[in-house]
Amino acid sequence: MKKVILGTLLAIVALDAGAWQSVYTKQECRVPLCCADYRPASGFYVDGDIGLSNQQWRYSGLINNVDSPAVVLSHSLTNNPNGFTGGFDAGYKITQNIAGEFGAYFLPKVDAHWTLTEAGTSTTGTATISSWYSYAALKFMAPVFYNTDIFMKIGGAARSGEFRNDPAGIGSPGTPNMDVNSFNFLFGAGVQYYVNQTFSLNAQWIYLNGSTVIVPASSTPPASIPASISIPSLNSFVVGVGINLSNLFR
Repeated sequence: MKKVILGTLLAIVALDAGAWQSVYTKQECRVPLCCADYRPASGFYVDGDIGLSNQQWRYSGLINNVDSPAVVLSHSLTNNPNGFTGGFDAGYKITQNIAGEFGAYFLPKVDAHWTLTEAGTSTTGTATISSWYSYAALKFMAPVFYNTDIFMKIGGAARSGEFRNDPAGIGSPGTPNMDVNSFNFLFGAGVQYYVNQTFSLNAQWIYLNGSTVIVPASSTPPASIPASISIPSLNSFVVGVGINLSNLFR
């Protein structure tokens, strides 16, 4: 009888131990929701961003040109130096820490409302600068918390702008209509949070250095002065939503 009771107790202990081992194993392998890693190992992505930019066109040579001491020029500027910007970033994550990226952003249109007074006669008009840029860069990422990366971008940007004067060839004064293009160094830094395997949120700062562009003689009529245009440096602060395309379409 004692042997039967002892055997039964040993069987119960063995079953109980197996049950607890099973529960422990399942709990050990279960990943808490807060700890799930949504950072994609590789794949294509796209971000849409909007924010503010800062660029100082006032002293560029386009809207502060004065022909002679007899000329008095006054102007008021809109969207200078601050205004809204927006665009996209798209790229491919080679690893969780490195990506190749390109993108494009529009920049605020700057309007210079000017008044030109010479020999007692006043002329008014509007000079408009519309600009944008596209870029290519390497993006380096590092995790700092669950599903949160800090990142840095280094690359180059092709910056383009249109200067339009109304009346043409008079305003600012004497600056003709022209297109201005430059190639600039790009640096960016920011933070990105992965909401799930498909969507993410980001905030970033983007910097483009300023440069000087020589105006071709053929583009400069006698009435205009600027032989070169100073392209101002650019600082942009944007926030956006990202989509992991590789996960979205798999």
